[in-house]
Amino acid sequence: MESLDKRTTALYSAGSIGAGAFFAFNNFVLPTILKGAGAPDLLTGLLSSTRSIEGVVIQPTVGAVSDRIWTPHLGRRRIFIAVGIPLSAFFFVIAGFFTHTLLGLAIAIFLFSIFFNAAVDPYAALLADIAPVHERGLLSGVSTAVQLLAQVAFLVVVSRAAASGEVPLWTYALVGAVMVASFAATVFGIKERRGLIARKEHYSWGRYVRAVVSHGAAMRYLLTLFVYQFGINAVLPYLTLFIIEDIGESAEVAFALAGLTLLVTAISAVA
Repeated sequence: MESLDKRTTALYSAGSIGAGAFFAFNNFVLPTILKGAGAPDLLTGLLSSTRSIEGVVIQPTVGAVSDRIWTPHLGRRRIFIAVGIPLSAFFFVIAGFFTHTLLGLAIAIFLFSIFFNAAVDPYAALLADIAPVHERGLLSGVSTAVQLLAQVAFLVVVSRAAASGEVPLWTYALVGAVMVASFAATVFGIKERRGLIARKEHYSWGRYVRAVVSHGAAMRYLLTLFVYQFGINAVLPYLTLFIIEDIGESAEVAFALAGLTLLVTAISAVA
C-alpha cells in the first residue's frame, strides 16, 4: 500500500465536513425542532441521536456487504457513499417542510438517518483501505478534527440564523448541499484497490466468539467505547434543550454554546 500523501488526506477528510454538518444539526438543532413539533422527550432523544437505532442494523450489514463487492467505477466503499449521501441529503431538505408536523418530520428523519448510516460506515471503512497501518491514526485524527471544526462552523451559522427565534428552511438546504459537495470530493477523488476485496468465508459462532475474545486489549477498548457512547449519546441531544428550557437562554445562545463546547473539545484533543 502506498504511503499517505496530503492530497489523499485532504480528499478523504473532505467527507468529514459533510458529516460534521449532519452531526451538528442532528445533535444540537434537531432536538429543538422536534420539541417545537410536540415530540415527547424519549422520541426526541431517539431521533436526534448521532448513532440512530436503525444504524445498529444498517451499519454492520452494509459494512459486511461492502467488504465483498466491487463496482467498476466506484469500488466497494464509494458506491455506498455515492448512493446514500444524496438520498440522505434529499430527505434532509424534505424534513424542513414538515417542521410543524411531527409524523412527517419523524418519517423524514428516519429516512435521512437510514441513508446516512448506509454511507458513513463504508466511509469509515475506506480509511483502512487507503492508508497504511502506521498512518491510519494520523488520517483518523485529521478527519476527526475536520469534522469537529465543521460542526463548530455550522453551529455558528445556525446561531446567527436563529436570531429570529426559528431555524430557517435554508439551513436544511445548506446541510444537504454541504453533505453532497464534501462527500463528492471523497467519492471522485479517492481511488480504491480491487485487491482488497474480502473472500466470503463462513465461521461458526463458537470460532467467531473465540477469535473476538482472544483480542483482550481490543475488547477492553470496545467496552470502554460502549460505556462512553452509552452515556454521551443519552445526554447530547438534550444539551440545547437544557440551555433553552432550564437556563432560559435563547436558541441563538444555545447553539453558540454548543459550538463553543465542541471547539473546546477539539482544542483539548489536539493539546
